[in-house]
Parts: sequence; C-alpha cells; structure tokens
Amino acid sequence: MVMWKIALAKRALKDAKKISCSGLKSKVEKLIEILRTNPYQNPPSYKKLTGDLA
Repeated sequence: MVMWKIALAKRALKDAKKISCSGLKSKVEKLIEILRTNPYQNPPSYKKLTGDLA
C-alpha cells in the first residue's frame, strides 16, 4: 500500500490548536489518515466548519 506524505503549512499548525480545543481532533485525524492512504477517495460525510474555524 502506498502512503502519501502530508505536509502542513504554518497556518494549518495554528489551526490545529483551535481544532484541538474545539473537540474535533479525532475527526480531523481520520480525514488526514484518509488523505494519507488515498487522497483521491471521497472522505466520509462531514459538516462545514463555522465560526473561527471556517
């Protein structure tokens, strides 16, 4: 199985702190894992982020 490398921008690292505080860390980790294994796969259903995380 091919694993893709995920590189985060500085902005993403800042947003990671907000995501962690909002309780969405596990959902984001699942989506990142999907991207790592197959970036062309449709992700599971998710809701659009709102507020500071939009």
